[in-house]
Amino acid sequence: MSTFLLAGSLLLTFSAGCTASKKNASLTTGVQRGAAIKFPTGVSSKLARHEEPVFPSYEEALVLMKNPEPQGRLKSKLDTLWRTPIIDNSAYLSGKRPLQASTPTLGNFLRVASWNIEKSLHITSAAEALGSQSSYESMLREQERTPGKRTLAELLRQRERLATADVIFLQEMDIGVSRSGYVDAARTLAKALGMNYAYAVQAVEVDPVMLGLEPAAIDRDGTKHFLPIDKARYKGGFGSAILSRYPIVNAQVVPLKKSVRLV
Repeated sequence: MSTFLLAGSLLLTFSAGCTASKKNASLTTGVQRGAAIKFPTGVSSKLARHEEPVFPSYEEALVLMKNPEPQGRLKSKLDTLWRTPIIDNSAYLSGKRPLQASTPTLGNFLRVASWNIEKSLHITSAAEALGSQSSYESMLREQERTPGKRTLAELLRQRERLATADVIFLQEMDIGVSRSGYVDAARTLAKALGMNYAYAVQAVEVDPVMLGLEPAAIDRDGTKHFLPIDKARYKGGFGSAILSRYPIVNAQVVPLKKSVRLV
């Protein structure tokens, strides 16, 4: 479980995603965005532009693969990793501010979304799609891109709601893992949307396939295919993140019993 304190004393806690019914979608149309929300003087001085814990090295991952319950310095490093989030307020400190959103039905509101991007495998495409409507439309199948078609209108509505959300919970976020090209998934999406973010590690990937010691696939003729390994970029992190248009004053990671592990 991860808890984040945003400026303005808004406390958010999450451990899983959820999906709401579309039956109330019509009540949230006609969104108007007003002036930028103002924050108390001095908030900026309390914010971290970017800070993160020390991740295990590739060589340490090899040790963890053989011994998942290390002692000494490596155990201390992992204990700190499980409890220390990455916090990044680059968006706020570069001048980006949330806009007050409202509808005739709801009045002022804060939109919160949750999204599970499986193992961050398509995070770059997701960032492009949310960062640009034209990029998103180019990714749709031809039958979905027909102007005036109901399908296209619904897809664009869904994209707009996610792209303009004030807070986004993200699950299965990789950082420095071979299968996703060593991408920093949370940072990639936050940068595309101009949002601040915090990230909590819940597992470290030390699978032999992820470390390039065993093949990821074997052809019928016996040819073995290994994932490309970049030891310098390895971090092995797998976890959850929160993206926020509001500055993140404080973030705490509270590991649940047996919720952090080596995989």
